[in-house]
Amino acid sequence: MYKFPRRAEGGQALRREAALLALVRQVVRVAVPHLHMEPEPSVFSWHPALPGDEAMVAQQVLRAVQALPDDPLGEVFGQFDGHGWNMAFQDGQLTGIHDFGDAGIGPWHRDLVQASFIFHDLVRHMLPTYGQRTGLMPDARRVSLLTGWHSLWELVTADPGGRRVALMQYRRWLADGSAEAIA
Repeated sequence: MYKFPRRAEGGQALRREAALLALVRQVVRVAVPHLHMEPEPSVFSWHPALPGDEAMVAQQVLRAVQALPDDPLGEVFGQFDGHGWNMAFQDGQLTGIHDFGDAGIGPWHRDLVQASFIFHDLVRHMLPTYGQRTGLMPDARRVSLLTGWHSLWELVTADPGGRRVALMQYRRWLADGSAEAIA
């Protein structure tokens, strides 16, 4: 894991973080990163991945998704790429959707995955209104599992330039508590 500060004061923040983590490691029982500071050519820090974190969760996500039964809401024609860059807004209202390159027939819940990349909790906020308007109530846990799976898929299939974004999406999914869906 590497951290490269974007601004000059970022180097000072990394030094403070390293000192703070050294203190925290002495008083907590969970794994805490040991930051290694590199002063040249410009300040950055690095630390090994914590034991059992991402790889273990990835295995749990894959097992949980494999254990899911067929989508209880069936299959639909969906856009399957409904993130913010593919939506048009005017005066705070959704006015259009574009980019139907991934559109097709697929599991109902999968059509909600990309919305999770706009804001991690967006789908949970959408579900009551979605249920009222359609008469169907998607399962937030199922969407969360599919979101984790999709993040892993993007990480594995991304070209080298896209891996960084895919890894950030996966780590954000882990950090926002969505990984609790695998429990």
